[in-house]
Amino acid sequence: MQKNISINVTSEWVFQKLSEEIEISRAGNIRIRNYEGQQNNFIKKALDALKIPYTVSKNFNEYRKDFSFRYLFKMVDIKEECPMMYSDMEIERSRMVKTKITSNNSWSNINYWSK
Repeated sequence: MQKNISINVTSEWVFQKLSEEIEISRAGNIRIRNYEGQQNNFIKKALDALKIPYTVSKNFNEYRKDFSFRYLFKMVDIKEECPMMYSDMEIERSRMVKTKITSNNSWSNINYWSK
């Protein structure tokens, strides 16, 4: 007989471990990119669990021949629930400001897979 188990994960863990790409803008926006598949469902559920406003766009990737999803939301909206990620994003955003990246539309990639 199979036992049911319960696994609790945080939204922060989902974002950091299951996202293909996480970017921060100088203006304080976060963009998460992911491809179709189960990970995409987890990203959406994590955002919904936080009850924060976000937008999502779906784009066809010619190289991979599949769809990617980009989720966009405000960095400040994750401050309480995702403190480590928020801190990483704030450090990178501050670096962008200090290096005089002038456009608020500039994006910088945060790589959690090398940490």
